[in-house]
Amino acid sequence: MFREGVRQVVVSQFMLHETQHHPDRLQGETGPRMPRAHTLGDIYKCLHQGEFGPGHMIDDAGRFLERLTEEVHLVPAGGEEPVLESLAPDDSIFRLNLRPFKSLFPGEEVDNACRVLSLVCSESAGLREGTPERFFHKLTAFQTVNDAQALVADGTLFVYPAELVAGFLRDTLALARASQGVAVLGHSPGYHQLNAPSYRVVEEVVLKGSPLAFLMG
Repeated sequence: MFREGVRQVVVSQFMLHETQHHPDRLQGETGPRMPRAHTLGDIYKCLHQGEFGPGHMIDDAGRFLERLTEEVHLVPAGGEEPVLESLAPDDSIFRLNLRPFKSLFPGEEVDNACRVLSLVCSESAGLREGTPERFFHKLTAFQTVNDAQALVADGTLFVYPAELVAGFLRDTLALARASQGVAVLGHSPGYHQLNAPSYRVVEEVVLKGSPLAFLMG
């Protein structure tokens, strides 16, 4: 069940950021293929956010709101993304994408929406108690489903070379042991180029109890 949950999370990311956003990149190709919008570091980041939540991002609430508001004003409204994309099989934590979020609040309403979202993020930051052991268990589960060629999204089989995944896991585990902590990774340049990520990480239970609960449909 744990392994299947990890598979579901990764497949949902591939469906959104490999097959739905970039279908032209799959035309004329058959058989298994490497993901193009996700390096292993992007998979790591997704599973890390699902395990530890957004806590590492909230160091100063006032500055966080300032950065959030600035980013929302800079990004174009709309886009092909959903407002929410799940980072857990039980939908207990989400990436809230700012482009579709902005499109829901015309004019000056967007500033108030940013203030509410900032509070949701701050409350979310202290809620999730992830553990390094469970996080690396997730990475190992990802390795298992990848090597079993079980990552199929919209009929397309995505596979990383087994030796690449094994080396990545060895390196990240060695780094965690040496630093006595779990590193926080950014998105890869390729992910930025193809997806231009602009989002915040929020907990479902906090979002559900906020004025933004309507975003959950």
